[in-house]
Amino acid sequence: MVGKKTDKKDASWLSTVGILGTYTPSYIPTEQWRDLRSSSRYLTKVIATRQAYKNRENKAFIDAGFRLNSVFSDPFGKNAQIAKDGILAGKTPENIIASIDAKRLKASHDELLAAFNGELREEHKLVIECTRSTIKFLENEIDKLREHIISKAKELELQNFMLLMTVPDFNELSAAQFIIEIGGRSFLEAFED
Repeated sequence: MVGKKTDKKDASWLSTVGILGTYTPSYIPTEQWRDLRSSSRYLTKVIATRQAYKNRENKAFIDAGFRLNSVFSDPFGKNAQIAKDGILAGKTPENIIASIDAKRLKASHDELLAAFNGELREEHKLVIECTRSTIKFLENEIDKLREHIISKAKELELQNFMLLMTVPDFNELSAAQFIIEIGGRSFLEAFED
């Protein structure tokens, strides 16, 4: 409304809009879709929590003097995990290097030796052990939630689900979460608002 706004003018304008039917009401998904949306958003939070624990584990290795980030592009990848397991088992840097696929790494042998030259104290081992058990628990929860969300989305919106699977870079989970966020409406209906 242009000019001075008052409650009386607002009420008059809203009643005119209501009488003429020139507004579209907000979409409120059914209870089933709201519950699925809640589960989907909870899954996102659990994934973020798992990443926080992975970072905490990585920080414990850094605090102990292991510079794994300088030799591994992915500190949570297969080679990094083998190296971390070797460190926890008390293997020497030479044995750790022998157990990983060092050909795939850009770091030289001397850089690898320097990266694995640290000292794990009891506190570091305790933190790493606790974070690893929590990560395993969270991964089980993620698998359960992912399976539930995907199966419900397929069950409720199979045609839209299959259509989304044809879009590049959409996997089952992203397709399911997309369907859940629009709340069971057809794609065209969801974007008309």
